[in-house]
Amino acid sequence: MARKQVASSTRKRRVKPIATNRSRKSRKYNLMLTRSRTRSRARISQLADDVFNLTNEARAAAGLRPLKKLLITTTLPNGETLTTDQLSDIATLKARDMRDNHYFAHTSPTYGTPGEMLTEFGVNWTAYGENIAAGQRTPEAVMQSWLNSPGHRANILNPNFTYLGVGYVPGNDQSEFQTYWTQLFVTL
Repeated sequence: MARKQVASSTRKRRVKPIATNRSRKSRKYNLMLTRSRTRSRARISQLADDVFNLTNEARAAAGLRPLKKLLITTTLPNGETLTTDQLSDIATLKARDMRDNHYFAHTSPTYGTPGEMLTEFGVNWTAYGENIAAGQRTPEAVMQSWLNSPGHRANILNPNFTYLGVGYVPGNDQSEFQTYWTQLFVTL
């Protein structure tokens, strides 16, 4: 069974040695594991960012304004600030939910409809749209699939949407597909 983890690019994780032997070799091995996980998270985040950018390229080609990220900044108790992309976090949760709960649909058994999910996570939307895909291996391939579908294309080129969140998660041993993608479009 694949191990489930929540990935956050804004969170630093302190690594505890796995081995009871505190030799330099075991600490080096743990550091290598952490760097590998960090690179994986960075790669996943980059794939979602590529879809975000490709979406805005398609909109620009159609003479539309680019979509923005819905950034939320929070001040932590220690005084530091943390900025997150709220819609992309929600879109990633939806993609992960599809993978982990073995479904492919707009209505989630965990979160309900996309509108219910957005509301549950504090997004005060006036209109929303959702595109989902599974199995496409690259940002270019998933964008091509969506642009070739009239309904998905309509979401991408809807002039009323102002914000976009993109979620991507790789498949695992238990999942039907190797990739899961979600786009959440919102008008506030």
